[in-house]
Amino acid sequence: MPKKLTHAEWRELRAELIPRVADWICRYDDVLTVRGRKFADRAMVKANLAGEVGTRTLFEPVLLVSLADPAAEMSELLEVCDRIPFTGD
Repeated sequence: MPKKLTHAEWRELRAELIPRVADWICRYDDVLTVRGRKFADRAMVKANLAGEVGTRTLFEPVLLVSLADPAAEMSELLEVCDRIPFTGD
């Protein structure tokens, strides 16, 4: 389980993860409708790892794409996501 992160480590993780998620979504752009694309774009603007809502906002488009295209390979996201510490109960 990842350790508690410092503010600098959180910034570094966000700086690495959000662009990687955005690139991944762009790669599978063909499975999204115009409305789905707007949803994904808005999510990338508002996404953060500061709490449950921001994290959910980041990963909702990933789930949408993975449900629309079962061949979507999420393993490249998992290597970064594995570093997000669980802070819930």
